[in-house]
Parts: sequence; C-alpha cells; structure tokens
Amino acid sequence: MGKILIVDDNEINLKLFEAILKKVGYDYVIAKNGIEAVEVAVKEKPSLVLMDIQMPTMDGEKAFHFIREKEETADIPIVAITSYALNEDRKRLIAAGFDGYLSKPISVEDFLNEIRKFCR
Repeated sequence: MGKILIVDDNEINLKLFEAILKKVGYDYVIAKNGIEAVEVAVKEKPSLVLMDIQMPTMDGEKAFHFIREKEETADIPIVAITSYALNEDRKRLIAAGFDGYLSKPISVEDFLNEIRKFCR
C-alpha cells in the first residue's frame, strides 16, 4: 500500500488526516512545513505526498518544486490540499504539476478517493 507523507502546519488538520488514515489502515509520516516535507520525502520515499499550500518557513508550492527537482523523489505523486477553493486556484496548481487537488475543509470521501488514485 505504501506510505503517505502528510504535510500541514495546522494541528487540527493533521489530527483529522491521521484519524482518517489510521481508520482505513494507511501508513503515514508527518511534516509540519515545506522544509520538513522535502527532508522527509527524501528519507522516507513515500508513495504519495498530501501537501498543504499555505505554510510558514517554506510554502507547499516551493516544497513541491524541491521534491520534484530531486531524482530520488521526482516521481512521487503530490496532491495539493488547500483552502484556496476557487476553480482558478485548482487549475493553477494542476498546471504547476500537482497530481491532484483537494480543498479545505476536506470531504472524507473525496480525501480517500484522491488517495486511492495513487495508493492501491
């Protein structure tokens, strides 16, 4: 099934994502900002990254580019999870190369469906 990297600076969001992933049996690791996301992605080589966009230290878009630039992590699917909920935001993030998009607040069904696209 593979490991999922959850990247979010909000503790409430992290607890929600963890609870959902635990309930359905996914293995996961956590990063709380973009810098940690890059470090954890290189170390753990997850099957999927769920990336918050608005974060301190390094935002999700910058972290996305750093992960994609590294040979060992370039092929990892990365799904943007963001409060940017406008259709233009979705189009912009997908055009930038994100493999998927979820808007906050998340729907549990949409969250799991997006994960299942990449982790079987």
